[in-house]
Amino acid sequence: MIRLENLRVGLQLVHNCQPVELLYFERRNPTAELWRVRPLFTRLPERPEVLRSNDSLSYLHTSPKAA
Repeated sequence: MIRLENLRVGLQLVHNCQPVELLYFERRNPTAELWRVRPLFTRLPERPEVLRSNDSLSYLHTSPKAA
C-alpha cells in the first residue's frame, strides 16, 4: 500500500484500477491530495485527480524496454 506522503512527481501507479503517471502536485487537505495525472496506455487527456489515503494505490511495474 502506498502512503500519500510517499507520492512523487513522475511515479507511475495504479489508482483505483486506472494506470496513471503523476505530473505535478496541486494541493493537500487533511485527508486527500490533488494531483495532475496523465492516464497511461490510452489517449485520454491529462486531468486533476484526488488521491485519498483509503484509495487503492499501487506501483505500476513495467518491463524494461528491450535494447
